[in-house]
Amino acid sequence: MRPFFYACSAMVIKIHLWLIYFQLIANLYHIHTQKRGGGVKIITRAEAAKAGTMKYYTGAACRNGHVCERYTVNGACVECNANHTKAQRQRIREMITLAREGREVAHG
Repeated sequence: MRPFFYACSAMVIKIHLWLIYFQLIANLYHIHTQKRGGGVKIITRAEAAKAGTMKYYTGAACRNGHVCERYTVNGACVECNANHTKAQRQRIREMITLAREGREVAHG
């Protein structure tokens, strides 16, 4: 008879594989709609600033390979900004958890 944790780890692996599969499908759909135009008009940052829009789309990939809109105010990629914000929030949560436990908070 197999231990209980063996079945749990197999289930976790299956769930993880399904999540990877769905993320892959979502990314492929996103790339496909971007290639077709996806309703996003290609404009320059200067044109976006003149029009007063918050975001613009160039059709070019950022340094991390994201092909998505950019913010007019600073030219930052929307996806890179979202990833950075998510990571920063996680770091803040970890610092709060460490502070509550009374341990030293590592900065960096």
